[in-house]
Amino acid sequence: MMTLSACTSAIYACALQPELWPAALHSVANELKSVGGLLIHRRTDGSFGTLVSPGLRHAVDVYERIWWRHDIRAERAMAGLYAEAAGAALTDRHLVSDEEIRTHPIYTEFLVPLGLMWAASVQVSPRSGAQVGLSVLRAVGTPPFSDADLAVLADLGRHAEQALRLGLRIVEAEAVNLGLGEALSRLSSGVFVVDGLRRVSFANARARRLSHTVFEVKDGLLGLRLPAHHKRLVALLGGVACGAAPQSPLVVANGPERLAIYVFPLEAQEVDWHHATGSCSVVLVLDLAPGAPLDPGLVRDVYGLTLGEARVAALVGAGISPREAARTLCLAEETVRSVLKRVFSKLDVCRQAELTDLFARLKTVR
Repeated sequence: MMTLSACTSAIYACALQPELWPAALHSVANELKSVGGLLIHRRTDGSFGTLVSPGLRHAVDVYERIWWRHDIRAERAMAGLYAEAAGAALTDRHLVSDEEIRTHPIYTEFLVPLGLMWAASVQVSPRSGAQVGLSVLRAVGTPPFSDADLAVLADLGRHAEQALRLGLRIVEAEAVNLGLGEALSRLSSGVFVVDGLRRVSFANARARRLSHTVFEVKDGLLGLRLPAHHKRLVALLGGVACGAAPQSPLVVANGPERLAIYVFPLEAQEVDWHHATGSCSVVLVLDLAPGAPLDPGLVRDVYGLTLGEARVAALVGAGISPREAARTLCLAEETVRSVLKRVFSKLDVCRQAELTDLFARLKTVR
């Protein structure tokens, strides 16, 4: 039986109903004894946009108008993502000095007057090109975030990444205000919903087509046609049923096509199909377009890179020059080349062409 905390359950509810993010972020904040939580993403003009819990709405309104330009924590967290020893989650002690906490305007003129102080943030990658952070803020007079707190935030960040992976596609399909079945039916990505016994309760049009090629539905149970792939899918579904942390996706080939298969949990009451009972899982199937940059989250999980390294590798592996990758990521070219050296060393390649070839042969089951 799947056991999800109230917090992770709230996060996954947002996968199918993205408008629930403020409530989910409130739950994340409560989990970490914080005033509020937010999802922050970097726009192409360098500014930051946010989804925010009610407890931080007053602060974010001012932040988006004025203070994003002066937020040394956000800027340094973004840059720190590409450092050699990049950690999973960061807080003030990783980003600023004690003197800056005492004197910098982001603290003295913005945070403290609003009753806020400590921040913790983790970067996630729900899709190629997205730069998203999950952050929480604590009040003045409360303890700073501990390493144990950061580990919890890092785990919640991976759950948020999974929920965003589907939620962003629902938003792009302009399906937020539709019923769940109609919203998922509109997606070009394949979506199956299965119960704890792998019985299929929903499959959209793309998923039904894949049922005749890569997947199979035998006696109502979802599987994959190749035995090695099938075994891995069963393991992914089993991990979700046990409440495990998000696992690496499964990458399979279908002729010239390559597919990335993600699995994450869903509470039954969030599904509006009457024959879905008990705990459910969503199986999301994404096409990996030839020549397009891979999702950095996928590159991170398959090749064991940090997220910063994976962002650089995904662009350069798609044939984009280091200079253009630097421009896309709002980094110095020198930083990108330094990260690229680490990527080459970890993946045992020497040139951009070798990295491109490695990604073209991407697979997770041999």
